[in-house]
Amino acid sequence: MSAAGINDGVSYTAYAEALIGLASQFSNTTVEIEKYNEAIKSGNESAIAAAESALLAATYIGESAEKYGLSAEALEVLAKTLAEEYEMTAQ
Repeated sequence: MSAAGINDGVSYTAYAEALIGLASQFSNTTVEIEKYNEAIKSGNESAIAAAESALLAATYIGESAEKYGLSAEALEVLAKTLAEEYEMTAQ
């Protein structure tokens, strides 16, 4: 299972559990898993959506790093740098 096809008509609880299970396979997702769990416990839908997006991104990075033999941490730095540059140009 990859992060791209994880939500195929399952309940939200099952989806969250599957996402956490998938993400936990990668060493770079620990912080995002904790934040996602905290957001779910809070019940705040926007916090859940933001944490879920961050967890999905970290999972994609972990999958890509494994697939291409790269450092997940280096890919995260690159992704954050690109996001910051995008935010600066979008303003």
